[in-house]
Amino acid sequence: MWMAKYESRNFEFDAFGNTEAEAKAYLLDGLLIHAQQYNLEPDWFYPNDIWAREIHAKSVYRDCSELRGSK
Repeated sequence: MWMAKYESRNFEFDAFGNTEAEAKAYLLDGLLIHAQQYNLEPDWFYPNDIWAREIHAKSVYRDCSELRGSK
């Protein structure tokens, strides 16, 4: 699974998909919905600030890295 993320001055957006492209596409859709809800221009965000990473279920992440070790 992939997580795409965008942080604005006031909000943090996350979207999830089976591929990096899918997660980013969902995030872009959400940013357009946000623009409509707040009466913003459709291009209000900075596309280069969108990032994505692969994530795994039943895992813990610290500072964007999977936390590993013995219990």
